[in-house]
Amino acid sequence: MLLLAQIMGKNAILITESSAPLLTSTLGEVILTNETLSSDLTFSNDSLPPIDFGATCGINFCSGSSAHENSNLAPPSQLKIQVIAGIYLACMVFAVFLVAFGVDSLTRYTGGRKTACTAFMAADFTQAFVGCAYGISNIGYVMICFGVLNALAAPVGGGIVKITGRFPVMVTALVLNLGLLSALMTWRPDPEQWLVFYGLAAVWGAADAVWLVQVNALSGILFPGDEEAAYSNFRLWEATGSVLSYASAPYLCVRTRVTILIGLLLVGFAGYSAIELMEYRAKRRHHQERSFELVTQQAEQE
Repeated sequence: MLLLAQIMGKNAILITESSAPLLTSTLGEVILTNETLSSDLTFSNDSLPPIDFGATCGINFCSGSSAHENSNLAPPSQLKIQVIAGIYLACMVFAVFLVAFGVDSLTRYTGGRKTACTAFMAADFTQAFVGCAYGISNIGYVMICFGVLNALAAPVGGGIVKITGRFPVMVTALVLNLGLLSALMTWRPDPEQWLVFYGLAAVWGAADAVWLVQVNALSGILFPGDEEAAYSNFRLWEATGSVLSYASAPYLCVRTRVTILIGLLLVGFAGYSAIELMEYRAKRRHHQERSFELVTQQAEQE
């Protein structure tokens, strides 16, 4: 599973690496030269008031409002969109052949790995924070940072689980996610603070790797022999969450969506903690019964 996660994670990085320089290029755009501009029109940066991106971007972003109209959210040319879509399609085809011929057959993972960034990370964060304040052309670079940390954290998290157990690693991911969402609630995006965009994406990528890998592993542990039903149910609810997230985007502001996300995160982790407690009690009961059987057998032999 870790190998598959790494492969798909690297595939996501390849896509973002291809789209980042493409968005910053002038492909398909009309370039205004000095000859096409009127000589009597001069602009001074000193005459323009500074833009307060934090007032309409980040947690204050509402997709249905016209107050956030700025040049950062100007859509790229249609040619760029078509080229990026072609790159994405080519990477998908390459990933299919890579998994089909380069990975050992694991029927329980035939659903593949689809990262959680297809919900809040790819929709709200890239639009309300990165695109609105930092510029659409920089989204690809920020998502590269997310993909790199996502791919690296998957095997690292798996190795730590073997040493500390699953619960401490999940608690760490919870703390990272809560800290990240709290930062999004209070931070006012500023293009001058460009390093913060990459830091938030990196933290999100690390936490996302833990959630996806460990929840998948837990599903297989809890339902031995019924892995197909378990993973199908997992994918169903994952897809349902993505659909609801995209469908509600035009009607809910980012502040409301982040608040809902924090609530769902706490409820979900409470359910996971309950499962871990039940598993611990079941293992402890089984260990006590096994110990009693061994003592009984030893007494009978004596």
